[in-house]
Amino acid sequence: MLLTLHVLISLLALLAGACFSLALLKHKPGALLHSLFWWLTLLTSLSGVILPAEQFLPSHLFVILSLLVLAVSGYAWWKTALSGGWRIGFIVCSLFAFYLNAFVAVVQAFMKLPPLQQLAPTQSEPPFAVAQGVLFVIFLLLGYLSCSQRNGWGSQ
Repeated sequence: MLLTLHVLISLLALLAGACFSLALLKHKPGALLHSLFWWLTLLTSLSGVILPAEQFLPSHLFVILSLLVLAVSGYAWWKTALSGGWRIGFIVCSLFAFYLNAFVAVVQAFMKLPPLQQLAPTQSEPPFAVAQGVLFVIFLLLGYLSCSQRNGWGSQ
């Protein structure tokens, strides 16, 4: 039950992240969309950390990183109104939190979906590296394009 809830929250966070990223590209990340993305991503991290595990896993490191960048992103949005350099920090941290979720989604897809599992059964094969590389490049471009405009939006 807990795993199913975590997966559902994660999928919703990914969808909200995609919508939020498109809004960033248009330089109009509205408060409602940002809040939806931020809270769903926070819930994804928190629900992931309480899943049963016998040892410290890479997913726990992702949770710690996600919580740290979400804290900075939230501070930039709610406390600084994106003034000064906080706008860039907000964009970078928000997109990094989204990237971490997307990275884990790709990992899970290669673990759980039979066609992808056959392509990279140990996740050390080239198809897995290519998928993660493409994802990384997409997020780099998204970050660059989102940060490229110096004016035109704030915390609205």
